[in-house]
Amino acid sequence: MNLKEFYKSFIDISTQHPLVNDSITGDVYKLNSETHKYPLTCCGVQNISKQQNTITYNCYIYYVDRLQESHNNETEIHSVAITTLQQIVNKLTTFNENEIIDFTIGGTYSLFQQKFADECAGAWVSVNITLRDEVGLCSDYIYVPTSNINLQSKSVTPTFEKQIILPN
Repeated sequence: MNLKEFYKSFIDISTQHPLVNDSITGDVYKLNSETHKYPLTCCGVQNISKQQNTITYNCYIYYVDRLQESHNNETEIHSVAITTLQQIVNKLTTFNENEIIDFTIGGTYSLFQQKFADECAGAWVSVNITLRDEVGLCSDYIYVPTSNINLQSKSVTPTFEKQIILPN
């Protein structure tokens, strides 16, 4: 599973949660410049470790909600953030059991209050997820080169198609 597929899985799982209206990936500071529907989750990869047949993503996962002007809802946001993060992380551990080799949750859920484009509060947790890495492994799939040929412009656009290779 590559990073794009991992992020897609995270977004699919997060947005199914009833207390999450939006989900983003990458840098949490995107909240400074983009408009979002709160509450939301954010997943960003801090680093990636590659072993022979595995790849480990060290990620942070945020739950972020907008504070009321009086900040009266900060404790409620923190409480909901921890519970929601626990539920999402639990779901992530089983999202693709064939690919996951190891899933380690950082023992600390950290609370925060932060001014992004909006005054927000929430929590974040660090996770390590180790997955099977198909790159460089022999598998039942091979990417076969194909081409799109446009005779009028005399151009060739190389493309690749995933095909199942069956043993003889």
